Amino acid sequence: MKPALLAEDDPASRAFLSEALQLLGWQCEAFETGTAAAQAAIARRFEVLLLDFNLPDGDGIQYLRMIRNLDSHASSDSPALALTADDDALLHARLRNNGFDAVATKPLSIEQLGQVLTGLGLNPASADRQDDSRISEAGHGDSGYRAGEVAAAWEDLPLWDDAAGLATVGNNPAILSSLRELMLRDLPGQRDQILADPHSHEARQHLHRLRAACGFCGAARLAAAVNALESALAQLSGSDGPEIRAAIAALELCIRQTQAQAPD
Repeated sequence: MKPALLAEDDPASRAFLSEALQLLGWQCEAFETGTAAAQAAIARRFEVLLLDFNLPDGDGIQYLRMIRNLDSHASSDSPALALTADDDALLHARLRNNGFDAVATKPLSIEQLGQVLTGLGLNPASADRQDDSRISEAGHGDSGYRAGEVAAAWEDLPLWDDAAGLATVGNNPAILSSLRELMLRDLPGQRDQILADPHSHEARQHLHRLRAACGFCGAARLAAAVNALESALAQLSGSDGPEIRAAIAALELCIRQTQAQAPD
């Protein structure tokens, strides 16, 4: 298996992407900080770099610059894929203009990840995606709930959309169950950080990560509530008006509902 480097701080996203890369024939080494990932890529050769844009100690652009700063760095010329939960054309253009060879919006399915890597000319010799029974046709479908694609009436969405979650993980119930356990484990801490000061940079980082995790796990209603709060905060920056309060109340309610009806 050829080595792939992954920098992703959200536990659910990191677990899914690591598993997806292995199913696609890659040997994945995952890191939760940009610093650790850059140090590894400078010291050792990786055939592809997958860097999340929002990392706890910086952004993917600065760490890609560190890796490519000197030709002597082991992975200085490795293709780089930016990962982001923001489906924003300007951000995607900025990432490409700063050295990334491709950009992928989270959540994405195993099949979609494979297609992106194939588009970069990356086909690990040990991977046989067409015949691997672990990657089903379900992986060709929609991968989840991206910004701008959720229904305005979040109350009408299911708490857990098994079909969307399974489509993301290649129809593998065991992977989906593990991702949901990780998301639910981290949810109380994320909730506390978000509600402490919804306008803070830290809260927005947690919202960003939670939205990606919801997409991978098929947590449809919570994903919509997160998206609604992010939109309200973006439009009414610094405000504590009724729109912000309503979005916060909706998020709190969706978190309680998601925790109360955790899948078996």
